[in-house]
Amino acid sequence: MKHQRPTLLILALTALFYSGCMPPSNEVDSNITLDASSPEFQRIADFQDQQLADSLYTFFHDEQPTLRYLSARAFASMRSPEAIDSLARLLQDPVDRVRAIAAYAIGQSGAAAGERYLLRAFERNDTAGHYRLANRAILEAVGKIGTEPTLADLATVSTYEPTDT
Repeated sequence: MKHQRPTLLILALTALFYSGCMPPSNEVDSNITLDASSPEFQRIADFQDQQLADSLYTFFHDEQPTLRYLSARAFASMRSPEAIDSLARLLQDPVDRVRAIAAYAIGQSGAAAGERYLLRAFERNDTAGHYRLANRAILEAVGKIGTEPTLADLATVSTYEPTDT
């Protein structure tokens, strides 16, 4: 009986040690919270109102998806073709809603220069629907700024079904 206690103690300590040494999760924070009373929300809204693009760009690299989302959304009302290259980086964001708002902002720019970024960002093989919001926003944005040949190609795609979202 005396020999079992040290063995159990060693097993318990080993389990405790290994449970505390778990590798960090690969999950991406995708929580976007729109709270107009938050200081960050208000600061981004002020930058948007004052058309301070350089101040908004700094949020494109923030670890919080809410701030990336809000800064990209600000460009949708600014209609700034100069922002397309920077917004295009957000088309590769790990968060679907951030990708979608970046595509929307590019479409709102009215600049055909955004078409190539949008077409490259479209996830053709996303059968699980991880980027369905972004893909939908990309198609809408291409509809706004696409060239005639691209729009003709989109209009004649035979693989889309009426039930596709």
